[in-house]
Amino acid sequence: MCNIIIEKEATANLKQFLINNYKEKNVAFITTEKILNKNKENLQCLKNLPLQLEVFFLEDFARCDKVNTELIKESVKDSDFIVCFGYGDMVDAVKYVATECNKKYALVVSMIDSTNYILNFCNFINADGLSTGIKCELPECVYIDINIIEKTPKRYVANAFAYVLSFNLMLCKMLYDNFDDIKIKELSDIIKEINIFTDENITTVKGKTKLIKLILELQLKLNELKIDYPVFKLCSFFNKFYNKNLSLLNGELCLIFSFLILSLQECVLNNKICLPPLNINKRISRLKYLFKKDNYVTEVVSNLESTNTEKMLQEIAEKKELFLKYITLALNRITNNISMLKRIYIDKGVVLNNINMESFYNTLSLASDFVEERFLTTLRDVGVMDNI
Repeated sequence: MCNIIIEKEATANLKQFLINNYKEKNVAFITTEKILNKNKENLQCLKNLPLQLEVFFLEDFARCDKVNTELIKESVKDSDFIVCFGYGDMVDAVKYVATECNKKYALVVSMIDSTNYILNFCNFINADGLSTGIKCELPECVYIDINIIEKTPKRYVANAFAYVLSFNLMLCKMLYDNFDDIKIKELSDIIKEINIFTDENITTVKGKTKLIKLILELQLKLNELKIDYPVFKLCSFFNKFYNKNLSLLNGELCLIFSFLILSLQECVLNNKICLPPLNINKRISRLKYLFKKDNYVTEVVSNLESTNTEKMLQEIAEKKELFLKYITLALNRITNNISMLKRIYIDKGVVLNNINMESFYNTLSLASDFVEERFLTTLRDVGVMDNI
């Protein structure tokens, strides 16, 4: 079971956990020099513990790839427990190593962002620079210090806000995975908590704390439902082939791709775009890579093999009303919160309208080959994406 501790001086709780469970044992502490130097005050309580605490430094923004995971493996080979103090890809790297080496670990959050803190998979970057989702064990504990939450800049708060909005795409995925209406509504009810944020509360300590709690609640729900969050694979495609300016802000990328895919689905259901089953094998093979172990894709492939494409399309048509209900809800929720997202960014002068959407169209076509239906050009020309 993964315990989540969000409180002032949360590292004091970590101290007691280590004393109670790893006295006179070896504990590896993984972080970067930059993160450690920024948070020395929060870590004072970890001095002079009755155990061997060895600190290992990674490079800033170390990716979860073969080089870094091998480095971590070597560092922790004699350790009885691992503590990761960081965020982003570093957390994925430690999750990967801990699972591979069958070692228990804890996470100390150093920044609110779109990290997979308690999603039961990590995004491993392969030799081609693309992401592969790998199942991982959850941490024993996640420690989030209120003092660290307070220091989180607006840039990262906005990224986390965008990440929560991107979860609206999962309503669409659950429909394709044949989840019942009750389960879909359960996730939707969690996502709608994004509406509690206002100009006054979003960047206060209380607001930031509520935002990180919402992220963790959504991640726990996906674990419970046993479904992956696949949009990170599209982010990986984008970071590999196109502009890398947003490479550290996957929440923004997830939101843009989620909105783009939801817009496509709405257009298809409303007969605004024709999607004949041409080159469908090619498309399914790409979607299968994007949504590995996806129930819907498995069903489609089975139907294709039995030349039963017509039946598959009929099943979707029968669920049209349910699809439209949740896709419209998801799109409205994103659209209604775009203005809030922009306001969080104001202090840094970031304007989302300056993002070159052409790159995102190209990335989506690379993953799913929908460009042959020319829907991407259609969406751009009719202004569907103007809200971003």
